[in-house]
Amino acid sequence: MAIGAACSSKANAPWAEAARCKDRDPRIRALRYAILAPNVFNVHPWIAELFGRGSLLLRADPQTHLSENYADDMQLVVSFGTFLELLRMAASEEGYDLRVDAFQNGEA
Repeated sequence: MAIGAACSSKANAPWAEAARCKDRDPRIRALRYAILAPNVFNVHPWIAELFGRGSLLLRADPQTHLSENYADDMQLVVSFGTFLELLRMAASEEGYDLRVDAFQNGEA
């Protein structure tokens, strides 16, 4: 096996694992991909909470907030954008739409 193939296989392992998820809840299946989103400092700055039959709440994880590096929270916003786009793509692959209601509870 070529070195490149071994590295590629290892890099793709999390995606293959996400694809094997057979959970009945489509939100869980989509989240398996979304958590692989590129994010600032690779700290995974989000918490996703499932509620109701088809909703989830995505919010910032205060444990990973690096205030000195998030001067205006722009990097945090970009990280959430990559998360939401992967969530949308994964849901779309299974025929689901994703609707985002930003700051519905008035939270920053």
